[in-house]
Amino acid sequence: MLGTASSVLDRFPKKKKGGDMSRRKWLYLVLALVCIVPLVAISCAAPPAEEGREFLAIGTGSPGGVYYPLGGAMSVVIEKMTDHRCVAESTGASVENCRLVAKGMVDMGLAMGGVAYKATQGEDPFEEAYPLVALLNMYSSPLHILTTEGTGIKTIEDLAGKKISIDVPGAGCNVQSRIVLEAAGFDLETDLTIAELSQTEGVAALKDGTVHAMTLQAAFPCSGVMDVNAARDLVLIPITQELFDKVNVEIPAAVPVTIPAGTYSDVDYDVLAVGVPNPVVVSAELMSEDVAYELTKVILENATEGKYALVLTHPIAAQMTPENACKCPIPLHPGAEKYYKEVGVL
Repeated sequence: MLGTASSVLDRFPKKKKGGDMSRRKWLYLVLALVCIVPLVAISCAAPPAEEGREFLAIGTGSPGGVYYPLGGAMSVVIEKMTDHRCVAESTGASVENCRLVAKGMVDMGLAMGGVAYKATQGEDPFEEAYPLVALLNMYSSPLHILTTEGTGIKTIEDLAGKKISIDVPGAGCNVQSRIVLEAAGFDLETDLTIAELSQTEGVAALKDGTVHAMTLQAAFPCSGVMDVNAARDLVLIPITQELFDKVNVEIPAAVPVTIPAGTYSDVDYDVLAVGVPNPVVVSAELMSEDVAYELTKVILENATEGKYALVLTHPIAAQMTPENACKCPIPLHPGAEKYYKEVGVL
């Protein structure tokens, strides 16, 4: 060990005049050599461990939903099971992810099918059509419309005059919530008070009574809904088939999803909800066929099996079979198509 700076300094002879300055020069030289030599040795010993590994990024969503943990689990699978480096990034979810992928700021993005479809067509909220394609459909998620017993809200019509949180601007949940509420006959400027809180903030606000209701787009069972259920008497608001049909005109990719009775302990009745596929989107122009094939294969083959199985992070990954995954609301990437043909589902 070199010891302290003073102990090093004491090893050099003192001079009667200018001794302090001379000793300082010797000290600086020794310390410089101590710092530089190991760095040179390390750099010469071996090339960087990550050399040749392509870096990939996945745009997910905010904490509280499914995108955040599931995207994180996918990044682990890719990191551990391929030669790629991979990181999951928390984002504003669907709309932002489509833009980020199209602009090459992330390589993959998790998005609701209706939002992804609008992105490929250049429809509102997108200013232009993006060359997005899909690797796979993860699952179909319902739009939970939730409130608590004390609000007296039982049906969607009961939301009139109430304050409802619909997630942050740019999130797919926000876009779809607006479509559902408008299809139900509400003028969002005059009939409701709209709050645009994140899922985590919305859950806290609903528990505190700051908002009367909220929407939460996520696979069930959803941790945010379970959080409300644990603290308050939860009420889930079903939609009617008639309302779904109206929404389906605006969101062609929508599918009816029933949240079974008992999914949440306070809800002993089936709840019909608007559901949409949730594809993993990539750029048709920026991702190669080989990489798209590899990513599709490794994600699906580690959905329910293996040390890093996605289902260990969230049970919704059980839906990620090749038969379900190939059913996307936007075209598949040629590399993904190659995998689905290989396993016989296309």
